[in-house]
Order: sequence, then C-alpha cells, then structure tokens
Amino acid sequence: MLRLVLALFLLVVPSLAHATDAGWALLRDGGHVVLLRHAFVTGATDPANFDIGNCATQLNLSERGKQQASRIGALFAARAAPIDHVLSSRYCRCLDTA
Repeated sequence: MLRLVLALFLLVVPSLAHATDAGWALLRDGGHVVLLRHAFVTGATDPANFDIGNCATQLNLSERGKQQASRIGALFAARAAPIDHVLSSRYCRCLDTA
C-alpha cells in the first residue's frame, strides 16, 4: 500500500511543480537545490543490451527532449543566479539534460 501511495505521489508532484517569479528570486538568493528529472526520451525502458558506459545502448533524449533540455538551460541562464555545480547520474539522458 505504501508503494502505491508513493507512486501516486510521484506522479502528481511533477504536474504541480512550475517556476514562479518568487521561485526564481529564491534561486538568485542562493543556498537552494534544484532537482530535475531528465528531459523527454525516445521510449519507456532501457534496451536489454544496456551498458552505462555506452550511450548507443541506452534510452536517450528524443529530439523534443533535446529541445526541452536546451530551453531549461536557457531559462536558468536568463532567470537564475550562476550555478555553483551540477550533479548528474551517469545515464546519457541525464548527462545530456544537465
């Protein structure tokens, strides 16, 4: 039951998250963390021959995802304070979004 509640929560929360002027102001003040999921991808799961060191074997960003990642980067460049550092998993879709 707990897993079901957590799954429903994780499905609802992203739809509630959106940037506001107040949120951008908080980021410019510093001392905050932004957590993002990777941009749109080409499918639903990694292929059977998945290899974390080989992007060709992974689920990767779609063209729409590449555009989305670029827009996210441009938005942060225009609205937020300079970023101290970016952490990402080793999945290519995450690195490409970051």
